[in-house]
Formats: sequence, structure tokens, C-alpha cells
Amino acid sequence: MIKNIVEFYGKLADLAIDVSAVDKESFTRISQQGREEVMFDIVSDIRVVLQLGLAISDSIELQLLPDRIF
Repeated sequence: MIKNIVEFYGKLADLAIDVSAVDKESFTRISQQGREEVMFDIVSDIRVVLQLGLAISDSIELQLLPDRIF
């Protein structure tokens, strides 16, 4: 679970970098392909963050409610 938490926050940091790039004025000056790559990275990071978040949530729930069947 610790590994998932570390990966989760690492991916959140990656996501923050990509989102901040979109917020900059210079984003409008890069090529269409460059903008698409940044947006693809954002979507990919969101998917990974979601998976890691669910894994962390499941681990915590399993520890708090070990008798519950998932």
C-alpha cells in the first residue's frame, strides 16, 4: 500500500506539471501535436491516479473491514 501511495503522489505531481503547462500562455504557441501530447499525458495521468487511488481505497477498506467480502 505504501508503494501505491508514493506512486499516487508522484503521478499527481506529474499531472500538476502538465496542467500548469496548459495554463501558461506559451501553451498556445506550441504545435498542435505538442498540445495533443500534453493533453494525452494529462488523460493518461488521470487514469493512473484513478487506478492507484482505488487500490489505496480498497487496501484501507480491507484493513478497516477485514470480514467484508468485495
